[in-house]
Amino acid sequence: APVTYTVTAEDIANGYATIDGLTPETPYKAVLKLDNRTRGTIEFTTSIDTGGMTLVAEGDDLVAAIEADKGEGLFLTGSTYELGDYTLSKAIAIAAAPANKPIIHGRFIVNSDITSFTLTNLIFDGQNELDNVLQMSGATANLSTLTFENCEIRNMKKHLIYNGVGATIGDIVINNCIWDNIEGNGGDGFDFREGDKLGSLIVTNTTFSNGVRTFLRCQAELSGNISFTNCTFYNICTFNNSNNHGLFRITNGANSTFTVHNCIFYGIGFTGASGNMGVWARTGSNMAGTESYANNYWFNSPNLWGALHASDHESVATEADPGFADAANGDFTISNEDMIYYQVGDPRWY
Repeated sequence: APVTYTVTAEDIANGYATIDGLTPETPYKAVLKLDNRTRGTIEFTTSIDTGGMTLVAEGDDLVAAIEADKGEGLFLTGSTYELGDYTLSKAIAIAAAPANKPIIHGRFIVNSDITSFTLTNLIFDGQNELDNVLQMSGATANLSTLTFENCEIRNMKKHLIYNGVGATIGDIVINNCIWDNIEGNGGDGFDFREGDKLGSLIVTNTTFSNGVRTFLRCQAELSGNISFTNCTFYNICTFNNSNNHGLFRITNGANSTFTVHNCIFYGIGFTGASGNMGVWARTGSNMAGTESYANNYWFNSPNLWGALHASDHESVATEADPGFADAANGDFTISNEDMIYYQVGDPRWY
């Protein structure tokens, strides 16, 4: 809707006017009138609303900005930032514009109490040198909430997230993300080992591709639920390694629920896989809690049903080719009409 503003004497003295009520990231045309005569026009686009976060420009020191943050959060406006192995010691939110996601070379290490950690519209590139994007370090570490929103995590050596030191992670929320090329032959994807504590893991609208040994290794004390909804899994659990226990390993969550709905699984495991390599889950004791499956599809996964659900996998997922456009180059757009109709997999690929 048009916005009418009366220029004041103070505006004229200042040489500018501040007009409230405009929508962020929206093109506008301003028309200056005097006695109904047009004296000038200008077209502009309003900037993004950062919600009071501190702007961190290209060339600024990201580490210094994190250290200086007093709770406002950081909004990155540049294209590339160097972080390295950074030990996070306080709650923080780091974000960028969704259309201009910056690349961060680095990862976070947590070894203290942190109430919340939120990452939005960011790309983390480990350059095949870093082990993971987040690593817990020390049994006293306690990260209450962890959120990834519209992020991309690429080229890590071992894990998606690692906690193998008896630390505590509360609730993890992952939405609208891409995790790609996590080498993983020496480690697992979500790696939560005995002695660790985990509240919940809720993943939606996300693609996991290329890498990891066991995808979810949850030997932690699980107090909440784990769920994957509208996710696409491609070419994972592919390492010929005796510690490849396939997709899902949940050993300590008897009161929890494991939910997989509207997901696509393609290229899990590898031809000639034996034992537990690339299986859905190896035994009932490795699938603690209540299982809930609906509207899932699988294809080209040689050993997926080699253990648990060997005789009843039709209740878990239906076999069908999604017809990815160019999976080898990261385009998982589906052409299978049934899958499009039922809206399965990561929605970005419909």
